[in-house]
Amino acid sequence: MNKKDNIENEYITKQKRYSEMKEELAVLRTKGLKMIDDISERSSYYLKDFITDNSLYQQTFNIIENEREYIESIMKKEYIKIDNSIEELETEYKKLKLEDNKD
Repeated sequence: MNKKDNIENEYITKQKRYSEMKEELAVLRTKGLKMIDDISERSSYYLKDFITDNSLYQQTFNIIENEREYIESIMKKEYIKIDNSIEELETEYKKLKLEDNKD
């Protein structure tokens, strides 16, 4: 295998890995949000019988919503990191490809 093939194979391998990372992140996001939804549903079911103060009930669901927003923000940051890595990979690949074409 020549240098060009090595560059191409490395690029494809890394690109595939980043794609897998995004898929894994999507699965984790879905699981996390489902867990939050389950907690919200169970809390609603059980707390409605025990909490008579509506403000405490609302406070509980505000906390749950904050957790949902936290998960979303963490996932968004991770997606951005992966996208940045993909951009760097593509830039480096183009640079190496140009250098290889000069040789």
